[in-house]
Amino acid sequence: MHLFATHRSLALPWFMFVLVFVLRSSSKVVFPRYAASCFYFLHIMNFLYVCVDFFSFFLSDQSRLWIWDS
Repeated sequence: MHLFATHRSLALPWFMFVLVFVLRSSSKVVFPRYAASCFYFLHIMNFLYVCVDFFSFFLSDQSRLWIWDS
């Protein structure tokens, strides 16, 4: 159950990665000046989100119980 919740929450960075890729490919005509900065900002936010999700799972009591029970 906890692993399902972790994998489900990790679907958001993949969705954001696809969104950023589409925006980067289509933003060369619309707003080329801010495309690179938005692209890097969203990737940094993706990385921070994955790190927070990873550490919050492994620092919780439920993950310790899951590790020791298995």
